[in-house]
Amino acid sequence: MGTKVLIADDERGPRDSLQDLVGQNQNVQVSGVAVEADNSPECVVARELRRILDGCPICQAGFRDHTYCVLATMVMNEKPDCVARLAQFLQYIRDCRWRDVLGFRQWNASADTMVAFAFRCDKGRMGIVTVFSPADSQSPDEPQHFTILSVEEGKKLLAVVEPGKWMHLRPTLHSPH
Repeated sequence: MGTKVLIADDERGPRDSLQDLVGQNQNVQVSGVAVEADNSPECVVARELRRILDGCPICQAGFRDHTYCVLATMVMNEKPDCVARLAQFLQYIRDCRWRDVLGFRQWNASADTMVAFAFRCDKGRMGIVTVFSPADSQSPDEPQHFTILSVEEGKKLLAVVEPGKWMHLRPTLHSPH
């Protein structure tokens, strides 16, 4: 069960508050939404969540020595049942119904796709990130939501994902233009 918390935007910043929260309580599960529309406090936090997703939201470091796997993929289209399937997909993630989440395996290279990734921090905690991946390869992927799982939920997820599915995250090297 998750607990709703407000991440303080104090002089230390939301990222430090988030790390303190998950570091002090192994049973806490924290979620955030990466959506913004204006400069309201909620949107300021959303912008910070996007920045957080540039590195591990658990340990604040880069993703060196972290592992990840693709949990699920869902094609986004104009069909009437797409919205209902997306709602079901997101609800399964919120409810930690990992076997049901793993059942979403749709892929079409020419369609927009919602992808759920699990990641394992080298500090022992696990998280989920959902990303909107547009079909247009020139458009960037957009993080939509993240959840830092409680230790107990992380163990449950680890139990249903085959060990061979986990891959090491490697930092990308940017070449000068």
